[in-house]
Amino acid sequence: MQKYTLKTLSRDHQFSVNYQQELNSEQLEVVMSGDGPLLVIAGAGSGKTRTLTYRVARLIESGVNPATILLVTFTNKASKEMLHRVELLISMNTRKLWGGTFHHIANRILRSKAHLLDYDNNFTILDREDSKELLNTCIADLGINTKEKRFPQATIIQDVIGLSVNTQASLENIIADRYPFFFDLTDEIQSVSLTYHKRKKKNEDVILNRPSFRSQWLPGFISHSAAWQLPPVMGRGTPLANSGINPAKAMRLRPANNAAAGAQRCR
Repeated sequence: MQKYTLKTLSRDHQFSVNYQQELNSEQLEVVMSGDGPLLVIAGAGSGKTRTLTYRVARLIESGVNPATILLVTFTNKASKEMLHRVELLISMNTRKLWGGTFHHIANRILRSKAHLLDYDNNFTILDREDSKELLNTCIADLGINTKEKRFPQATIIQDVIGLSVNTQASLENIIADRYPFFFDLTDEIQSVSLTYHKRKKKNEDVILNRPSFRSQWLPGFISHSAAWQLPPVMGRGTPLANSGINPAKAMRLRPANNAAAGAQRCR
Protein backbone atom coordinates (compact mmCIF):
# COMPACT_ATOMS: atom_id res chain seq x y z
CA MET A 1 0.00 0.00 0.00
CA GLN A 2 1.37 3.39 -0.94
CA LYS A 3 1.88 5.76 2.00
CA TYR A 4 1.60 9.56 1.99
CA THR A 5 3.01 12.10 4.40
CA LEU A 6 1.02 15.29 5.05
CA LYS A 7 3.10 18.41 5.52
CA THR A 8 2.04 21.83 6.72
CA LEU A 9 2.68 24.44 4.05
CA SER A 10 4.49 27.61 5.05
CA ARG A 11 3.14 30.91 3.76
CA ASP A 12 6.71 31.80 2.87
CA HIS A 13 6.55 29.22 0.09
CA GLN A 14 7.42 30.77 -3.27
CA PHE A 15 4.42 30.88 -5.61
CA SER A 16 4.07 32.25 -9.11
CA VAL A 17 0.77 33.83 -8.06
CA ASN A 18 0.84 36.66 -5.53
CA TYR A 19 -2.05 35.41 -3.41
CA GLN A 20 -1.68 38.10 -0.75
CA GLN A 21 -2.07 40.80 -3.36
CA GLU A 22 -4.87 39.13 -5.32
CA LEU A 23 -7.11 38.17 -2.36
CA ASN A 24 -8.57 39.84 0.70
CA SER A 25 -7.65 38.54 4.14
CA GLU A 26 -10.59 36.13 4.47
CA GLN A 27 -10.17 34.71 0.99
CA LEU A 28 -6.44 34.32 1.58
CA GLU A 29 -7.05 32.38 4.80
CA VAL A 30 -9.27 29.92 2.92
CA VAL A 31 -6.89 29.57 -0.02
CA MET A 32 -3.86 28.95 2.17
CA SER A 33 -5.59 26.73 4.73
CA GLY A 34 -4.61 23.08 5.04
CA ASP A 35 -4.51 20.35 7.69
CA GLY A 36 -7.75 18.52 7.01
CA PRO A 37 -11.38 19.29 6.16
CA LEU A 38 -12.57 22.87 6.03
CA LEU A 39 -16.07 24.29 5.66
CA VAL A 40 -16.37 27.83 4.31
CA ILE A 41 -19.64 29.71 4.91
CA ALA A 42 -20.03 32.35 2.24
CA GLY A 43 -22.80 34.64 1.01
CA ALA A 44 -23.51 36.42 -2.25
CA GLY A 45 -20.76 38.71 -3.48
CA SER A 46 -18.10 37.25 -1.18
CA GLY A 47 -15.98 35.77 -3.96
CA LYS A 48 -16.75 32.07 -3.64
CA THR A 49 -15.79 31.21 -7.23
CA ARG A 50 -12.65 33.31 -7.01
CA THR A 51 -11.63 31.70 -3.73
CA LEU A 52 -12.14 28.15 -4.99
CA THR A 53 -10.23 28.92 -8.18
CA TYR A 54 -7.26 30.34 -6.31
CA ARG A 55 -7.32 27.47 -3.82
CA VAL A 56 -7.04 24.95 -6.65
CA ALA A 57 -4.17 26.95 -8.12
CA ARG A 58 -2.43 27.12 -4.73
CA LEU A 59 -2.76 23.38 -4.17
CA ILE A 60 -1.23 22.61 -7.55
CA GLU A 61 1.57 25.12 -6.99
CA SER A 62 2.21 23.44 -3.65
CA GLY A 63 2.95 20.17 -5.41
CA VAL A 64 -0.45 18.48 -5.06
CA ASN A 65 -1.12 16.10 -7.95
CA PRO A 66 -4.04 17.57 -9.98
CA ALA A 67 -5.48 14.06 -10.30
CA THR A 68 -6.07 14.04 -6.52
CA ILE A 69 -8.16 17.23 -6.54
CA LEU A 70 -11.94 17.05 -6.96
CA LEU A 71 -13.81 20.27 -7.81
CA VAL A 72 -17.59 19.83 -7.66
CA THR A 73 -19.82 22.54 -9.14
CA PHE A 74 -23.50 23.01 -9.93
CA THR A 75 -22.92 23.01 -13.70
CA ASN A 76 -20.25 21.63 -15.99
CA LYS A 77 -20.01 25.07 -17.58
CA ALA A 78 -19.00 26.57 -14.23
CA SER A 79 -16.41 23.83 -13.76
CA LYS A 80 -14.87 24.45 -17.18
CA GLU A 81 -14.73 28.18 -16.50
CA MET A 82 -13.02 27.67 -13.14
CA LEU A 83 -10.49 25.22 -14.55
CA HIS A 84 -9.77 27.66 -17.36
CA ARG A 85 -9.10 30.36 -14.77
CA VAL A 86 -6.70 28.03 -12.97
CA GLU A 87 -4.81 27.43 -16.22
CA LEU A 88 -4.54 31.19 -16.77
CA LEU A 89 -3.25 31.69 -13.23
CA ILE A 90 -0.50 29.08 -13.21
CA SER A 91 -0.07 28.25 -16.94
CA MET A 92 -0.61 24.55 -16.35
CA ASN A 93 -2.77 21.91 -18.01
CA THR A 94 -5.62 20.92 -15.69
CA ARG A 95 -6.93 17.93 -17.66
CA LYS A 96 -6.06 15.50 -14.89
CA LEU A 97 -8.01 17.49 -12.31
CA TRP A 98 -11.42 16.05 -11.40
CA GLY A 99 -13.97 18.78 -12.13
CA GLY A 100 -17.69 18.87 -12.89
CA THR A 101 -21.14 18.25 -11.47
CA PHE A 102 -21.99 15.40 -9.11
CA HIS A 103 -23.45 13.44 -12.03
CA HIS A 104 -20.38 14.01 -14.20
CA ILE A 105 -18.06 12.82 -11.43
CA ALA A 106 -20.27 9.81 -10.70
CA ASN A 107 -20.25 8.90 -14.39
CA ARG A 108 -16.42 9.02 -14.46
CA ILE A 109 -16.22 6.71 -11.45
CA LEU A 110 -18.73 4.27 -12.91
CA ARG A 111 -16.90 4.18 -16.24
CA SER A 112 -13.55 3.48 -14.61
CA LYS A 113 -14.81 0.94 -12.04
CA ALA A 114 -17.65 -0.79 -13.92
CA HIS A 115 -15.58 -3.96 -14.22
CA LEU A 116 -15.90 -4.46 -10.46
CA LEU A 117 -19.60 -5.10 -11.07
CA ASP A 118 -19.07 -7.21 -14.18
CA TYR A 119 -20.17 -4.38 -16.49
CA ASP A 120 -18.39 -2.99 -19.51
CA ASN A 121 -17.41 0.66 -19.34
CA ASN A 122 -19.52 1.52 -22.40
CA PHE A 123 -22.84 1.04 -20.61
CA THR A 124 -25.78 3.32 -21.37
CA ILE A 125 -27.16 5.67 -18.72
CA LEU A 126 -30.93 5.91 -18.68
CA ASP A 127 -32.92 8.73 -17.12
CA ARG A 128 -36.40 8.33 -15.65
CA GLU A 129 -38.12 8.82 -19.00
CA ASP A 130 -35.94 6.14 -20.64
CA SER A 131 -36.74 3.82 -17.74
CA LYS A 132 -40.47 4.38 -18.24
CA GLU A 133 -40.20 3.60 -21.94
CA LEU A 134 -38.32 0.37 -21.18
CA LEU A 135 -41.01 -0.66 -18.69
CA ASN A 136 -43.72 0.02 -21.28
CA THR A 137 -41.80 -2.19 -23.71
CA CYS A 138 -41.65 -4.97 -21.12
CA ILE A 139 -45.39 -4.69 -20.47
CA ALA A 140 -46.10 -4.93 -24.20
CA ASP A 141 -43.71 -7.88 -24.67
CA LEU A 142 -45.51 -9.78 -21.91
CA GLY A 143 -48.83 -9.24 -23.69
CA ILE A 144 -50.49 -7.51 -20.73
CA ASN A 145 -53.70 -5.71 -21.64
CA THR A 146 -53.36 -2.58 -19.51
CA LYS A 147 -56.87 -1.31 -20.26
CA GLU A 148 -58.69 -4.55 -19.57
CA LYS A 149 -57.01 -5.16 -16.21
CA ARG A 150 -56.59 -1.52 -15.19
CA PHE A 151 -52.90 -2.27 -15.00
CA PRO A 152 -50.72 0.40 -13.31
CA GLN A 153 -48.83 2.84 -15.51
CA ALA A 154 -45.08 2.51 -15.95
CA THR A 155 -44.45 5.43 -13.58
CA ILE A 156 -46.28 3.56 -10.79
CA ILE A 157 -44.29 0.40 -11.47
CA GLN A 158 -41.11 2.51 -11.31
CA ASP A 159 -42.08 3.63 -7.82
CA VAL A 160 -42.98 0.09 -6.74
CA ILE A 161 -39.64 -1.30 -7.94
CA GLY A 162 -37.76 1.62 -6.39
CA LEU A 163 -39.43 1.16 -3.01
CA SER A 164 -38.77 -2.56 -3.10
CA VAL A 165 -35.07 -2.11 -3.80
CA ASN A 166 -34.61 0.85 -1.47
CA THR A 167 -36.31 -0.79 1.52
CA GLN A 168 -35.12 -4.33 0.77
CA ALA A 169 -38.75 -5.45 0.88
CA SER A 170 -40.43 -7.80 -1.56
CA LEU A 171 -42.59 -6.45 -4.34
CA GLU A 172 -45.51 -8.35 -2.85
CA ASN A 173 -45.14 -6.56 0.49
CA ILE A 174 -44.72 -3.16 -1.14
CA ILE A 175 -47.87 -3.65 -3.21
CA ALA A 176 -49.86 -4.93 -0.21
CA ASP A 177 -48.77 -2.01 2.01
CA ARG A 178 -48.66 0.89 -0.46
CA TYR A 179 -50.75 -0.17 -3.46
CA PRO A 180 -53.39 -2.63 -2.15
CA PHE A 181 -55.69 -1.80 -5.08
CA PHE A 182 -53.13 -3.52 -7.36
CA PHE A 183 -52.65 -6.57 -5.16
CA ASP A 184 -54.55 -8.87 -7.54
CA LEU A 185 -51.99 -7.90 -10.21
CA THR A 186 -48.94 -8.78 -8.10
CA ASP A 187 -47.87 -11.70 -10.29
CA GLU A 188 -48.02 -9.59 -13.45
CA ILE A 189 -46.11 -6.72 -11.82
CA GLN A 190 -43.44 -9.15 -10.64
CA SER A 191 -43.15 -10.50 -14.19
CA VAL A 192 -42.70 -6.96 -15.53
CA SER A 193 -40.05 -6.24 -12.89
CA LEU A 194 -38.14 -9.44 -13.69
CA THR A 195 -38.25 -8.74 -17.44
CA TYR A 196 -37.21 -5.14 -16.84
CA HIS A 197 -34.11 -6.13 -14.85
CA LYS A 198 -33.17 -8.78 -17.41
CA ARG A 199 -33.44 -6.25 -20.24
CA LYS A 200 -31.27 -3.77 -18.33
CA LYS A 201 -28.61 -6.38 -17.64
CA LYS A 202 -28.70 -7.65 -21.20
CA ASN A 203 -28.12 -4.16 -22.57
CA GLU A 204 -25.77 -3.26 -19.72
CA ASP A 205 -27.86 -0.26 -18.79
CA VAL A 206 -27.75 1.76 -15.60
CA ILE A 207 -30.73 3.71 -14.30
CA LEU A 208 -29.63 7.14 -13.19
CA ASN A 209 -30.87 8.42 -9.81
CA ARG A 210 -32.58 5.15 -8.90
CA PRO A 211 -32.38 3.52 -5.44
CA SER A 212 -31.09 0.28 -6.98
CA PHE A 213 -27.66 1.90 -7.32
CA ARG A 214 -27.44 2.52 -3.57
CA SER A 215 -28.52 -0.92 -2.44
CA GLN A 216 -27.17 -3.18 -5.20
CA TRP A 217 -24.19 -1.36 -6.69
CA LEU A 218 -22.76 0.70 -3.85
CA PRO A 219 -21.80 -2.28 -1.65
CA GLY A 220 -19.75 -3.62 -4.56
CA PHE A 221 -17.77 -0.41 -4.71
CA ILE A 222 -17.34 -0.24 -0.94
CA SER A 223 -15.96 -3.78 -0.85
CA HIS A 224 -13.22 -2.68 -3.25
CA SER A 225 -12.57 0.66 -1.54
CA ALA A 226 -9.17 -0.48 -0.33
CA ALA A 227 -8.00 -0.72 -3.92
CA TRP A 228 -8.68 2.89 -4.85
CA GLN A 229 -9.40 6.29 -3.34
CA LEU A 230 -11.51 9.27 -4.29
CA PRO A 231 -9.76 12.63 -4.38
CA PRO A 232 -10.63 15.27 -1.76
CA VAL A 233 -13.76 17.29 -2.50
CA MET A 234 -14.02 21.02 -2.96
CA GLY A 235 -17.27 22.69 -3.91
CA ARG A 236 -20.34 24.51 -2.70
CA GLY A 237 -23.39 23.71 -0.63
CA THR A 238 -22.19 21.25 2.05
CA PRO A 239 -24.47 21.66 5.11
CA LEU A 240 -22.45 22.10 8.29
CA ALA A 241 -24.62 19.62 10.18
CA ASN A 242 -23.90 16.87 7.65
CA SER A 243 -20.31 17.71 6.77
CA GLY A 244 -18.51 15.94 9.60
CA ILE A 245 -16.54 19.15 10.10
CA ASN A 246 -16.03 20.75 13.48
CA PRO A 247 -17.91 24.09 13.47
CA ALA A 248 -14.87 25.63 15.10
CA LYS A 249 -12.94 24.98 11.89
CA ALA A 250 -15.53 26.70 9.69
CA MET A 251 -14.46 29.94 8.02
CA ARG A 252 -16.63 32.72 6.68
CA LEU A 253 -16.36 34.85 3.56
CA ARG A 254 -18.23 38.09 4.11
CA PRO A 255 -20.02 39.80 1.20
CA ALA A 256 -18.54 42.97 -0.20
CA ASN A 257 -19.72 46.31 1.23
CA ASN A 258 -20.92 47.57 -2.12
CA ALA A 259 -21.73 46.30 -5.62
CA ALA A 260 -18.48 47.58 -7.11
CA ALA A 261 -16.34 45.82 -4.53
CA GLY A 262 -18.43 42.70 -4.96
CA ALA A 263 -17.83 42.68 -8.70
CA GLN A 264 -14.11 43.15 -8.08
CA ARG A 265 -13.95 40.20 -5.68
CA CYS A 266 -15.94 37.88 -7.94
CA ARG A 267 -14.14 38.68 -11.17
